[in-house]
Amino acid sequence: YTSEPPFFVQLNASQGADYYNWIPATGLSDPQIFNPIAQITNSIEYVLEACFAGDSNLVYNGDFELGNIGFFTDYLISSAPQIPRGSFKIVSNSNQANYGNTSCTNGGLFFAADASPSVGARVYQSTSPVEPNTDYIFSVDVTATYVETSADYPIMQYAINGEQLGNPITIGAGVCNWITTSKIWNSGNNTTATINIINQNTVGMGNDFAIDNIALRKICKAYDTINIILVDPSTIPKEISVKICEKDFPYTYYDSVFYGIGDYGYVFSTDGEIDSLYILNISTYPHYDITIYDTICEGQTYSNNGFEASSSGLYTNTFSTINGCDSLINLSLFVYPLTDTIINAYICEGEVYNQYGFNLANQGTYYNTYSFGEKCERNIVLHLIVIDVPEMLLFPQNDIMVEEYPITLDATCMGCDSYMWNTGSFSPSINVYSKGIYRVCAYSNCGTVCDSVSINNPDVYVFLPNSFTPNEASNNVFEIYTEKEKIELVSFEIFSRWGERVFETKDINMGWDGMFKGRLCNSDNFVFKVLFKTRYTGNLIYEKVGKVSLIR
Repeated sequence: YTSEPPFFVQLNASQGADYYNWIPATGLSDPQIFNPIAQITNSIEYVLEACFAGDSNLVYNGDFELGNIGFFTDYLISSAPQIPRGSFKIVSNSNQANYGNTSCTNGGLFFAADASPSVGARVYQSTSPVEPNTDYIFSVDVTATYVETSADYPIMQYAINGEQLGNPITIGAGVCNWITTSKIWNSGNNTTATINIINQNTVGMGNDFAIDNIALRKICKAYDTINIILVDPSTIPKEISVKICEKDFPYTYYDSVFYGIGDYGYVFSTDGEIDSLYILNISTYPHYDITIYDTICEGQTYSNNGFEASSSGLYTNTFSTINGCDSLINLSLFVYPLTDTIINAYICEGEVYNQYGFNLANQGTYYNTYSFGEKCERNIVLHLIVIDVPEMLLFPQNDIMVEEYPITLDATCMGCDSYMWNTGSFSPSINVYSKGIYRVCAYSNCGTVCDSVSINNPDVYVFLPNSFTPNEASNNVFEIYTEKEKIELVSFEIFSRWGERVFETKDINMGWDGMFKGRLCNSDNFVFKVLFKTRYTGNLIYEKVGKVSLIR
């Protein structure tokens, strides 16, 4: 060393392992990455332990592609479009669990949840068989799907057989930024591994999250060692300098082979006895890798620096330097075409268009020639349009009644540069899948114009009579009266005054004829309950409850 310690050394291992562990951790910036920086105060030996996970995942349905099977959770499964706290869905996009969530995907199905308010509620639990006294690597993908403030991020604690795997981890990298956590676990005397995942954050605003790709894999290990030795410069003998070309590696110096530049200790010996120790300094002559960027016109040829090129592309020539080392000259050549350039341009009323040699204030089609890059002269056709404010034909009426979704709302306007919808879209047009008020603003250098439209659905009425007479020629079946093609029946149930269910169906076309267990019921009052969806409201379920009199 030529100055006082500490010194900083960059350690590097081959990438690709699932887990790294440098021993000892003394002086290392992070002992569990492949390339930590070592702060050296004394000579030291580091041993690297690298773990590689096997191909077989012991966790059944850890990627949730089979749906809601193979695991236990304290959370409740929900089919609502906005799931409540402490519930979950298996989805391919987080906004399928909560339409207010950011759109998060992970290449397939995953577990999406709104955090439970209960301390210690288990998000996920499953058990897998393992071999005793064996190392395994546990991994899981986690992301936040909706947060209000930094206090809303989920805080994940992982455990196997009750043993916590490290400290709780705050998933605070932002919404829809999947984080993969990996931990090493030794099975000890265990033959099974019970994985538990708990979100320790119980706040109510935000704190929506998703998990995926839960895995437990058997690992094998590889080891390597590096010695770092501090040498006092007063003990270093003479220095030998060798300079070669990069292509000459590996380089043989007497009885030793070297694979890179640096300072090496070399011992000259005679008759097997040590004569003297030298420092062998190996360096390389400069290697030149130069890129020339140039342009020509169509029909011309670039003939400099040994090149003969007439089309756009990247070309390479190899030259030998004065020291006999190979160097490269790269040519990045662009050929300007000589075809006519057509320009469609907009200006505001009162402005002047003064590009490409034009100086115009009136609308029309104009012709000129222009040299792009000061090399090639091309014909220019300018179609100039003069506008005063954005012209937008958006919605012919303020309200639109929709029978079938989706419908397209198009706000494209002449001269507009950008658009903003209240849905968050910045496109000129959007597809609409549900009712609501949709507003858009179109922007240009000449001004801004906004408009809105209300999308509504026709009302769907469901009617059931208050009495029916099974023995009569008419009104002898108690059934649902509605526009049946617009209804999806979830269930239709009828109960006696004692709470006994006497009829049920999921067929919208089926009614009750008053029979129960093969016999016609006596005259009495019965309670009916109808659950249904409409074609306009997605998964929203409506309920209709009432009484009906059976008259004999």
